[in-house]
Amino acid sequence: MKTSVIAVLVALLLATSAFALDRRSVIIVIDAESGKALIPEGTPEPEGIVVHNAAGKVLEFATAPQERFADARKTIAATSAVAPLVPFVHRNKEAEVLQLPKISSRFGIRPNLAESYNTYYIYFDDGSYIWAVRWVHDVSPYGWQFFVQSGGYTPENDYYNGWIYDEQSSADHTGFNTTAYCSINSAGGSCNTGLYGYQDNENFTAHVTSYSNVHHHRLPICGHYGEPPCNDNLSGTFEIYF
Repeated sequence: MKTSVIAVLVALLLATSAFALDRRSVIIVIDAESGKALIPEGTPEPEGIVVHNAAGKVLEFATAPQERFADARKTIAATSAVAPLVPFVHRNKEAEVLQLPKISSRFGIRPNLAESYNTYYIYFDDGSYIWAVRWVHDVSPYGWQFFVQSGGYTPENDYYNGWIYDEQSSADHTGFNTTAYCSINSAGGSCNTGLYGYQDNENFTAHVTSYSNVHHHRLPICGHYGEPPCNDNLSGTFEIYF
């Protein structure tokens, strides 16, 4: 039985305020031929994000024509959620030991303390994508809130059934830990965790791993005579820091 594992694009949406929803986007395509991370021409090199390939190598940034990113931009704009769910806020910082999941690709998001609502996407060539939210919210005079949320989406296609699985995990702050699992069929669908976070002061630090997997299963004669593989596993991981 053949299995295809693909991770081809990251998109970064930046907002100066979660309430203003001033969204600016930077789309990053991981180009298999050149081994570089492509961004649209005229776009400054992204700050605060490190892109690795499946072998763990840090990829250099390069530019590509705007039309290279048109399909991803259109799909995400039409199907992504705008408003977050009601947040779950934790104030107990007691850490518990947790073994992080094994992953194949990592996208490291470096820390900064400023009011921000950032959504990161990994977009796949069939129109599926996974995403993670990193939200830093100023609730002065009570401090700051730090949230993470994870999700995935897949469109209608020729597979028979499958699932979308999302997982958040943190060894130092287990209040971020949560999972979501949704079954899908050929009509597609979406799935996401809740919005989990902590309220603390400006000295708060945390490392959260956000992993999502979109799985498609096809029936025989899949994998033969030029037919698509029997199983597609579209997955990726974001390393998020506060």
